[in-house]
Amino acid sequence: MISDAAAHILLHQGSEKLTVARVAAAAEVSPRTFHNYFADLDAALLVFVERTFAEIGEDIRRLPPELGLTEAFEQICVDALTGDGVKLHSASTLLLTSDRLELIRGSACPNDDRERILDPVVSALQERAPQLAPFEVLVLLSAYGSAASVAFKRHLRTPSADSQALLHKAFAAVRASR
Repeated sequence: MISDAAAHILLHQGSEKLTVARVAAAAEVSPRTFHNYFADLDAALLVFVERTFAEIGEDIRRLPPELGLTEAFEQICVDALTGDGVKLHSASTLLLTSDRLELIRGSACPNDDRERILDPVVSALQERAPQLAPFEVLVLLSAYGSAASVAFKRHLRTPSADSQALLHKAFAAVRASR
């Protein structure tokens, strides 16, 4: 899929290597075909982000119901780790590519679009804590995303660090702040 190819290049080669020509080649389509589907690279990445948030929402719903909000999102992040880094459609990929996308912090798209994109995850988390308003879940999601981002980026800078241990430590800090 074209949007997956764009995300894969961004994640593994960096934004300087992210070009329409490279994405088209990786997706085994022509640049013209790329442009039949997407106006630009950011549009392709946005489709990837939307699909990934939808998948994460479903992953959260499949977790044991006794897990609280923090524990559920922590588990989603731990599950995203693989032996060679991270799964493509995962919270870790979104966090690691957020510098380019700026969607998690919200400066790359209007508020209505951002909330629509985040809705599958917010809804899934809110099912675990129906007493919380969507705004409160968004605040918590932002805190969880920041904690996971710090852990993932530390792991990338210090590959010998145990990424799962870093994630658990980051989420322990979030829990301690209550």
